[in-house]
Amino acid sequence: MSAWRDLADTLPGKALPGQRRSPQWRRVRDEFLRGKSCAVCGGRRKLVAHHRIPFSLAPHLELSEENLIAICEAKRYGINCHLLICHLGNWQRINVSVDADIAYWHNRIIESR
Repeated sequence: MSAWRDLADTLPGKALPGQRRSPQWRRVRDEFLRGKSCAVCGGRRKLVAHHRIPFSLAPHLELSEENLIAICEAKRYGINCHLLICHLGNWQRINVSVDADIAYWHNRIIESR
């Protein structure tokens, strides 16, 4: 089972070949997401814990809550917040301005309600 998990992290670029997720990752992720909503749209469905600095670049920050953002893939407003804001529409990209972009789009959504 762990070989499949490693492959699932390596193929989309979440981890470099040979990098392994911490056995604590699932627990940390689940605890982090408990009670949270999407930082962009406020949705609570299909939440994921996005790493501001990707695991592939900084594996030592994998379990740091300061490096995590709760974001959704639910397409609440017709977009996948995780893909669009955190990865600029391409899973291989890294958005170095992710916090500023989240704040901008969150405010735009709130203002439009």
